[in-house]
Amino acid sequence: MQESTERMINGLFLVMVIVLIFNFFYRDEISNEQREQRYESYLRNNLNDKTSIYLANLCKYSSNQVSCVMKETKDITIYVAEPGRKKPKKPSDYVVEGGDCKDSAIFYATIFSELGYDVKFRFPLETHVSITISKSFDGEKNYYCDIESDSYDCHWVMSA
Repeated sequence: MQESTERMINGLFLVMVIVLIFNFFYRDEISNEQREQRYESYLRNNLNDKTSIYLANLCKYSSNQVSCVMKETKDITIYVAEPGRKKPKKPSDYVVEGGDCKDSAIFYATIFSELGYDVKFRFPLETHVSITISKSFDGEKNYYCDIESDSYDCHWVMSA
């Protein structure tokens, strides 16, 4: 009886250790996946924002759409820290009121989605979100950009 109790306790202890290890190593990936799904939902809900469509149309025929968007938006995006607010503002509200990284991410995501870019949300810190955009040209060259509020870093990658 005592031996079976000890085996049961050892088994429970082993299960607890496995659960703790799993949570330690995979907790960020799980929460980032959930955060990405949430932001993709915010993006879908804001794709018809008139401000984003207007700004995308300004740069639609530009030879460098990313530079054009960043130039057109540099004077209208204002960073305002708003701790505690979970849901991003609509892009049209962000332009009027300013906002933080979550508002900026949705703002730029809607514009670049309108221009035909693929948008991925990134979470480099627990409390920060930004976007990476990509677009394929001629099936051979892919254009990748990391968009951070008022800055960006772009590069070309040749397809394999």
